[in-house]
Amino acid sequence: MRYLFGFMCVLALGVMGCSETGGAGGSGGAAGDGGVGASGGDGALPEVRYLTQNLNDYWPCFSIDGDAVLFSRKSNDDAPWELWSVPVEGGTAVPFLQEVLPVAATRTSASPFGDRYAFTGVWSTGAQTLWTIQQDGSAAEQVVMDELSTNIFYPSFYPDGESLVVVDFAGGIGGVLRTVDLGAELVVALTERAEVLAGMPAVSPDGTTIAFAGQWNEGQLYDQTQNSILFVEANGDVTAPDEGQGRTPAWSPDGRWVAYESERETPDDMLIGTQNPRKRYAVFVMRPDGTDVRRLTDPALDANHPVFSPDGTELAFSAIIPDTDDQSGGIATIEFDPGI
Repeated sequence: MRYLFGFMCVLALGVMGCSETGGAGGSGGAAGDGGVGASGGDGALPEVRYLTQNLNDYWPCFSIDGDAVLFSRKSNDDAPWELWSVPVEGGTAVPFLQEVLPVAATRTSASPFGDRYAFTGVWSTGAQTLWTIQQDGSAAEQVVMDELSTNIFYPSFYPDGESLVVVDFAGGIGGVLRTVDLGAELVVALTERAEVLAGMPAVSPDGTTIAFAGQWNEGQLYDQTQNSILFVEANGDVTAPDEGQGRTPAWSPDGRWVAYESERETPDDMLIGTQNPRKRYAVFVMRPDGTDVRRLTDPALDANHPVFSPDGTELAFSAIIPDTDDQSGGIATIEFDPGI
């Protein structure tokens, strides 16, 4: 395998919209960091605790030891995404990387073996490539294989820590899921665009199933806001046990739950964004067979990109802070009982 090492310069990147291939849809500069409690306006839902207060904090990922949450931050709308870290118990967010990269660091995923992270590096040219980094934020390397395009998003590790699944948007509308074996330098397609248009994937804890945002290919233009949570097995069989709208899946560590974002219970007039307004998202969980669907956050928060803690007792996500006129947001957490 060939690796390209990070250069000592950062190239400015344009602003991207809130999407599986884009970034945060809001605007606003940095405020403070720290714990802010909010119920989201629904007392029956878990209390939301904000770890950061910056509308440009996005794509959370629990650290390998579970003591912190990694996330991507932009200091302003015109700045590149950088990896930051904030303690789970609250406190000051700090930069995670030990070097300056030539790419914006987005969509981070932790290895189950506890030795590294993977992320999507976005170049100023618009190319998106696969990168890995050590658990201490050092030794960032681009993964280069002949079969990997420059339109790669959302790496998700298999349990062996040596293989990943990514979604590849090169060569057509809608993505194709591909496995990437880092040791064998092998890339294999898991889905076919003729059958299904794929978005963000997530590998199950036992490595047998991949949940992903997607839709059946019926000749339509790919619209990621119309995705559902689909599942693909090792033999390539794709199922859609729940046809409701959903995106950005994440597995609980015990494999009993899949968390995701959805607008399925959002009122039609509860929108966010000015240029291309959309309905706000809430965090949901369901069983892998599509049953026992539960909403965990108020749609007003526009909570998105949920991820489970290593022990399964918390979920982290990006969300708007209530009563700020959508001008403040950050990385937030809620408690979750994996035994429910």
